[in-house]
Amino acid sequence: MPKRAPARQRKRPDGQAAGIGLLLKRDTEQLPLRGDTFVLHSDGIYETVNASGDEYGLDRLARIVAACDGTAEEVRDAVLRDVESFRGSEPQEDDVTLVVVRIA
Repeated sequence: MPKRAPARQRKRPDGQAAGIGLLLKRDTEQLPLRGDTFVLHSDGIYETVNASGDEYGLDRLARIVAACDGTAEEVRDAVLRDVESFRGSEPQEDDVTLVVVRIA
C-alpha cells in the first residue's frame, strides 16, 4: 500500500489552521449515486457567532442540509439564509465559502 504524504494545513495569521469541511448527505457507504449532496464549506460558516456568543456549529449546518431536498442552489441559499438569520446584526468575522454539488 503506498504511503501518503503528511497532510499540510495552511495557517491563519493567528496561528490556527484554516478550516474547510465536507458534509456528505448519503444513505449508504457506496460511491456517489443519484441524489447525493456534497457540501464543501469554510470554517467561516460554522464559526459564525450570534449576539449571545453562540457558534453556528456543524450540527446546525448538517441539519439545514439534511432538511433541504431541493437543487444545489436551493441548498446553498437555505444555508446562507440560515447563517445570516443566526448571526443577526453581528458582523461576519470570517470569510464564508460554500460549494454544494448534487449528483443528478
